[in-house]
Amino acid sequence: MTQYLLDSGDPEEFKAISTLAKEHNEVLFGATTNPTLIAKKLAGRKVSQDEAFELQKQIVMEIVNIVPGPVSAEVYADETTTAEQMVEQGREIAKGHDRIVVKLPTTMEGFKARTALRRNKVLINNTIIFSQQQVVAVYLHEKLIQKTKNRSY
Repeated sequence: MTQYLLDSGDPEEFKAISTLAKEHNEVLFGATTNPTLIAKKLAGRKVSQDEAFELQKQIVMEIVNIVPGPVSAEVYADETTTAEQMVEQGREIAKGHDRIVVKLPTTMEGFKARTALRRNKVLINNTIIFSQQQVVAVYLHEKLIQKTKNRSY
């Protein structure tokens, strides 16, 4: 049996693909989404970042109820977003369910947030990686976290 992970922000797509997978003895196991995909549900409506964040949490919870595996939800971040802001968002996102994985940008501020969230036992992953340098950076960061995880902070 093959297990799939869908990248979408539309719960209806998850329902349809989950049904199709079951018909073929397969499983739509997990999900990943991001603010851009979630924004498609707004259909051009102007909303505040807080309203968009609330919509994201609602959609992520709908997806959690469709797929049995992990559901990644990305923080809202741009070039001015601080690690502290990402940590605050990440904690809020993670509160929704124990299968929610907080997705962070692969940037310096994202790495700072990654450290803080991992120390708080929040499941995390990184956004798409475009370069070998980013791959090495994530690898080294994870090794550092694993090496120091038994220390008290």
